[in-house]
Amino acid sequence: MEEAKRELSDLIHPHRGSISFAFLKSLGASSVPKLVHAFLQEYPNVQFQIFENATNIMLDQLQTGEIDFCMSSVTESRAGIQWEYLWKDELYAYVPDTHSFASRQVLSISELAHESFIALKKGYGSRTIFDQLFEEAEIVPNITFEGEEFLTVIGFVAAHLGVALLPEIKGVDLRGIKKIKLKEDTASRVIGIAWNKDKYLTPVAKKFQEFLIQYFKDHHTGGKR
Repeated sequence: MEEAKRELSDLIHPHRGSISFAFLKSLGASSVPKLVHAFLQEYPNVQFQIFENATNIMLDQLQTGEIDFCMSSVTESRAGIQWEYLWKDELYAYVPDTHSFASRQVLSISELAHESFIALKKGYGSRTIFDQLFEEAEIVPNITFEGEEFLTVIGFVAAHLGVALLPEIKGVDLRGIKKIKLKEDTASRVIGIAWNKDKYLTPVAKKFQEFLIQYFKDHHTGGKR
């Protein structure tokens, strides 16, 4: 009965309502604010509930119905969760500008074997890719610090406490740090939008889903699946 009432209300007001949306913290500084602003230009009566979490937590939220969508790196599949590709990001090595590798243009994972690493905690998509890269190279990385925030990881690199593997972080102060391309083709993360196929989506939520997919097609035309 409650769902039927909600559907009737949605039919009467298809451009109103609330959208619950979770995303990686690394996307909160640039990509997501621009996206939401662009959507609200077309649908000004929509309210957003936003969350910033690790990938595994966002997928938990999708499965329990707490959120409508999440935007994350595609590193995990779960029953009932559907993914749509958005774009691909390269991962880079971040080292202090006094490091012996600071003048290099390209590095391989094997060359980083003996470095001390600042890494994100397990559960984040970039950490999953980090682990896969070292597993493929048959190297056990020396992780000295683990954090939950990209800014914290970068701060530790700037303080000469280690090196990090991360995607490009726009709008972040990288003074004292060098960003170096990685040789491995697998050093990248795929960003996608995910939703629960069994959860009821309001008309405005479906509009947002369509808008988001088209938005990143328009803004990441060079991205490939």
